[in-house]
Amino acid sequence: KPFAALLGALSAQLGLGIGSIGGKDSMSGSFEELDVPPTLISFVVATGDAKYVVSGTLQQAGSKVWLLAPKAEGGFPARESTISCLDTLETLHKGGNIRSAAVPGRFGAAERIFKMCLGNSLGFAFAENVAEEALFSLVPGGVLLETDGETEVCGAVCLGMVTKEPVFSFRGEKVALSELETLFE
Repeated sequence: KPFAALLGALSAQLGLGIGSIGGKDSMSGSFEELDVPPTLISFVVATGDAKYVVSGTLQQAGSKVWLLAPKAEGGFPARESTISCLDTLETLHKGGNIRSAAVPGRFGAAERIFKMCLGNSLGFAFAENVAEEALFSLVPGGVLLETDGETEVCGAVCLGMVTKEPVFSFRGEKVALSELETLFE
């Protein structure tokens, strides 16, 4: 298992043209009554100019939120599609077109958009044509991008628009952000 995990990590690094600078493995072990599943974690650190850092909190009413996600192969992000998404992300970022960005969590894009709204008490109107599956599914390699109302994100799905009123709306249903925040807390 350790050798297979390392080969998999090396294959991913070579395929994406990136490197790991550190990691931790836990290939077997137990602590009291807890069994540790085989795990390999690696990480990379990068530096950059602070002027390019964007928040994970939605910034402005009228913005669009896009889901940029690579195509999947066998349940994993496909290499070429992942590289294409990263190139798109870098181009938008360098062009100053991203107001905020966040990675969808295990409960999908809808959960992350809710959390992105909390910081500035903004709302969100989900696009009528967005499939519920796109909102609540795990999205490996995906990223949510807030752009101005004019910027189009090639290859991404527009999930909807940020609203000034702190309300979530989807297909005629509305829920106040405060009500969701209370349930969340």
